[in-house]
Amino acid sequence: MASFLDKPTERKSLDDRIRKLSPSARKGVNNALKSFDRFCQTEYQRTSAEVFSELKLFKGEELHDKARDVLQGWIDWQYDQGKMTSGIKLRMSQLQTVLRHHKLKIHFEDFDDPLHYTKQIKEELHAITREEIQTIFRVAKGEKVSFYLALISTGARPGELLKIRKKDLDFSGQRVKIRIEATDTKTRAGRSVWLTKEAAKYLTIRIKDLRDNDLIWTRNENTNNAEVIEGQVFARYVDKVGLGKRYKSNGNRMITLYSFRSFFFGLASDVHREGYANLMVGHDGYLQQYDRMSDQKKLDWFLKLEPELIVDPTERQKQELESKSKKIDELEAKNLQNQMYADKIERQERMMKAMAKKLGMDVE
Repeated sequence: MASFLDKPTERKSLDDRIRKLSPSARKGVNNALKSFDRFCQTEYQRTSAEVFSELKLFKGEELHDKARDVLQGWIDWQYDQGKMTSGIKLRMSQLQTVLRHHKLKIHFEDFDDPLHYTKQIKEELHAITREEIQTIFRVAKGEKVSFYLALISTGARPGELLKIRKKDLDFSGQRVKIRIEATDTKTRAGRSVWLTKEAAKYLTIRIKDLRDNDLIWTRNENTNNAEVIEGQVFARYVDKVGLGKRYKSNGNRMITLYSFRSFFFGLASDVHREGYANLMVGHDGYLQQYDRMSDQKKLDWFLKLEPELIVDPTERQKQELESKSKKIDELEAKNLQNQMYADKIERQERMMKAMAKKLGMDVE
């Protein structure tokens, strides 16, 4: 029957359906569709849209059998293209959005014969060292070092910092604070991060002539493209100093901009705990929903972590001397306090002896 709840609906395009996803998620879905389309044209001499229309001719178990054959073919084709299992599985999950858009209710877990993937080789991941960072900084331009130090200070994703504008900075506290908005993150969760004094020095130079709404670490308003470009520039620096090693299993670089994120995470976990590290880098950490910290507590913990994040050898030596001097001052103050307490006890004992002698009591 007719109802006031009934509304005429227009057929939405795929772009309309994924509009609310993050830019990186939208890009992933579109890339998955492009890959599948190339496969369809290679294997069937048809477009992906024509393959989807063909699949709609089948129902129930027959649909699942046909879809399983097509998808397994796409998986095998991607392996032939040199793709890795992790990337192929990601593309498969992204393609599900496209399948739902085409009204194809296909659940991979319902296939009688599961989709087959090659077992992935897991190599030991390279942890960038402070010495490697120092070597890279020797050939990097100052404006790039500013960006790299910010990544080291915050553990942020490169794309997150490339979206930061001058107005997002807060200079009112002990350290420069950056507010990363939820809309600019992969997990859709905002957070506050801080810069080390070392990073802040470079930042001050960087923002001197910027207006409040200007981006800090790029001039490119398309931050997805900006991240690609920054990755390419960094790769050239890495190659220039002879650190451009790659993993044997997949050919990926061992040192990328994301190495700075791992550098922060490792140190934050060592100095404090993994829950704090997850919180600061924007991971869905262990019980993060309940593991909440005030900004002041996060800053206090960051100040304890800061000495480990310093890169410049001279700054590190200066920090170590200041730390040693502070410990010596604290020790001397404690020794003085102990001496004053001992003197007080000694005076009290002398007074008690004098009083006892006056009363004719034997105190020996």
